[in-house]
Amino acid sequence: MPEQFPADSRRSLRSQSLDLLRFPLAVIVAAIHVIATRSYCVGNHIVRFDSMSGADSFYRFFDAFLRGQSVPIYFFISGYVFFLGIKLTIDTYGHKLQNRSKSLLIPYISWNILAIGVAAIAVLPQMSDIIPAAKTFHINLSLENVLQCFWNAHDGIFSDGTITTPGSDIYPQDYPLWFVRDLMIIVICTPMIYFCLKKTRWYAVGALAAIWFVLSPFKMGHFGQLLTGFFFFSWGAHTSFHGKDMITEFNKFFKTSVLLYCSISLLIWLLPDIPHVIVHLLKSINVVAGMVMAYGLAARLIQSRRVKVSKFLAVASFFVYAGHALFVAYINIFLFRLFRPVHFYGVALIYLATLVLTISLLLLIFKLLGRYLPSIQKILAGKTYR
Repeated sequence: MPEQFPADSRRSLRSQSLDLLRFPLAVIVAAIHVIATRSYCVGNHIVRFDSMSGADSFYRFFDAFLRGQSVPIYFFISGYVFFLGIKLTIDTYGHKLQNRSKSLLIPYISWNILAIGVAAIAVLPQMSDIIPAAKTFHINLSLENVLQCFWNAHDGIFSDGTITTPGSDIYPQDYPLWFVRDLMIIVICTPMIYFCLKKTRWYAVGALAAIWFVLSPFKMGHFGQLLTGFFFFSWGAHTSFHGKDMITEFNKFFKTSVLLYCSISLLIWLLPDIPHVIVHLLKSINVVAGMVMAYGLAARLIQSRRVKVSKFLAVASFFVYAGHALFVAYINIFLFRLFRPVHFYGVALIYLATLVLTISLLLLIFKLLGRYLPSIQKILAGKTYR
């Protein structure tokens, strides 16, 4: 069968598909964190949303269809791009590390410093009536606590004195950047991944997939986060290292992935009494199906010429991903206290308003930084765009 697209066209389609996915994936992550606000305080009265009519179905929808879908795709893309068209030598490895220090390490440190500053605002005495939970936090300014803000913020500067539950995931102060933290660890380990790709064909990636799937129902803390990262990064790396075209590979399973993703998501959404272990195993299948579906859908939209890739949104996606956590809780609280919804449709509208305001604000800041302070934009986003 003749190829529908020549090699150069396929490379362009692959690149455009990746760029098209970056921004929507960041928005999905932001949406998940927006709906994490489940109550607000007015005076001494706490208004909780979970008991409102329609709340349970709303939150289950996000859990079923969207939660946990974006970051594995980011890991896959990172692995695919890292090994695309290279032979890993000491020189290329050093060059890759140097580039990743600019695109990952410097933004990671910078955003977490900003997140520490934002958290410091929350614990001010003037904020106690707005954020009652902040009253329970204690400030510990030891060197160890400062460093923990960049690894596990629960043991960082701002502590509520509770003990971390065994098996809990750990997050830095700017919590979405756990992905960047673990990605940097994986990048350091790429010589080992490269060796496995050369010597074991697909067996190492297959073993990681099996371990990740079997262990997915269990709380394993940081090990579970790293396992997710290593599997999807290695899968992406295997695809590019062995010269497999993502368009061709994923197109083979596009219809199957759509059927699986929609069926499993609906099942989890509509049947809340499914055993916990089964839900996690189904979600693991859905993560893979969702990734294949998302990439295939992006490629089809570009091929149909119905959608054009916005270079601005593609470049700004990391800025949105990293920055939204600094704003969403504050905007949520402000809007809830302003409008004081008593029905869940009002809560949902405020969630939507918070998401739109947060994304719009971050895009505006990114644009202004590119125009007036490109050096700051580069520090926070890892690159400049004017």
